[in-house]
Amino acid sequence: MIKHLDLNDFATSNNELINSIYHFSIADYYDPDNINFGKLRVFNDEIIKPTGGFDLHLHRNLEILSYIIEGELTHKDSLNNFVVLKKGDLQHMSAGKGIYHSEFNKSNEDLRLLQIWILPNKRNLDPVHNLIDTTDYLKDNQLTLVASMKETPILINQDVNVYILNLEKDNKIDFETSEERQAYLVQIDGRSNINGFDLKSKDAMQIVEDKISITAITNSHFIIIEMKKG
Repeated sequence: MIKHLDLNDFATSNNELINSIYHFSIADYYDPDNINFGKLRVFNDEIIKPTGGFDLHLHRNLEILSYIIEGELTHKDSLNNFVVLKKGDLQHMSAGKGIYHSEFNKSNEDLRLLQIWILPNKRNLDPVHNLIDTTDYLKDNQLTLVASMKETPILINQDVNVYILNLEKDNKIDFETSEERQAYLVQIDGRSNINGFDLKSKDAMQIVEDKISITAITNSHFIIIEMKKG
């Protein structure tokens, strides 16, 4: 099963400092038929203006990924981490039994980031913070596994595999979800054709026990979150 999700299908929240696209129910957006996709609980595509951000707040029992697409994000947390994330950085917080953090754009340029929450397979673990520069690992026109349960730059507490792909114009690549597996693909930037569907920047696709063939119409940037079905 393959389902194309157009950008216009998603809920949005806009104010002077933060513009958000919500792929699943969160904050003031609630749809009982759109809570999650397997263990993927939240996928937000957000533009944060200078001085905008999120004050100190608590998370528990979530695997939280923040992927910086453009700009800079200043992160502070209760594990005494103080870091400035830049384009290409992927931050992971295993919130476990509890972590407080704040996130702000303290630069003079707009910040675009992806906020991804994954439900963990174990609860109330000690919280952990990790950060990598994905550009140290990515190769053009190749799927790169950046986060999983083992043997990846970022280790997460769930049977979920997170891939990043930069596909140059006119290049092609196949991706398959095996039996009892599914994946959530987001076209971060660019345009592509996937199994006859034309995807533009910020569109998404659900792939369940199926195979896709991706052709880049322009230089394209993707994230794919693959997991057990259901």
